[in-house]
Amino acid sequence: MPGTFKGLGVHFLYPENWTISEQVEPGKATAGGVTLETPQGAFFSLNRYPGLTDPQQVVDEAISAMRDEYDNLEIEPCGALASQPETAGVLDPIREAGADLSFYVLDLLITARLLTIVHQGDALLVQIQGESRDFETLEPVFAAMLKSLRDSLEE
Repeated sequence: MPGTFKGLGVHFLYPENWTISEQVEPGKATAGGVTLETPQGAFFSLNRYPGLTDPQQVVDEAISAMRDEYDNLEIEPCGALASQPETAGVLDPIREAGADLSFYVLDLLITARLLTIVHQGDALLVQIQGESRDFETLEPVFAAMLKSLRDSLEE
């Protein structure tokens, strides 16, 4: 039975054995973030940024922060690193922007996908990340979570 996250003005399904932690801004029910972590250490995080409406700007700022943190960051179009093309999802160029990233931490190759969706005048930044083998294995689960999130935006 999957768990359901409800908060930040959205809802989506996730595997019930994942650890969830929320960061909500005091007094703002739709500002903050949530991170769901797998037992292997991969994660799906969602942050809502009120008033930001340029999805590419949000992705660019996230990439800039990642560049400050990691050397040799490689950047590809969103979905380019998908092991199964059907799990990459199709971006709506008006409301969405994204990028796939890869970098090394110690001797591990890390794969990350950044995706920004603009909804009701706010930017929703999704970051999906894990060691490359875990990312490939979990990619269909991440895609299902993302579909569940997108479906909630249409309600």
